[in-house]
Amino acid sequence: MLVELKEILDIDWDTDDARLERVISRAKNHIKQLLDVENLDTDNDEDLRNLVFNCARYEYNNVIELFDSNFAGEIYTAQVKAGINALKNAKAEAGK
Repeated sequence: MLVELKEILDIDWDTDDARLERVISRAKNHIKQLLDVENLDTDNDEDLRNLVFNCARYEYNNVIELFDSNFAGEIYTAQVKAGINALKNAKAEAGK
């Protein structure tokens, strides 16, 4: 995700890589908290991946307090998808 975030932020130097890794980690943790999930499947869910990148962008620019309100629609959609997936997983577990 680091290379993609650097492209999004138009960063072509490596001196901020450690900071950007921390930004990505904080963004993932924030999204996990919002969705009440343990893991994020950013490899297979492009909407979720974009949400993490946008959160990281806000974190990097020190305006994280604006993220939740500016992306409320996307967050709500991700919460609904996470809830549906949780129900599907619970149903599959009950069927075993």
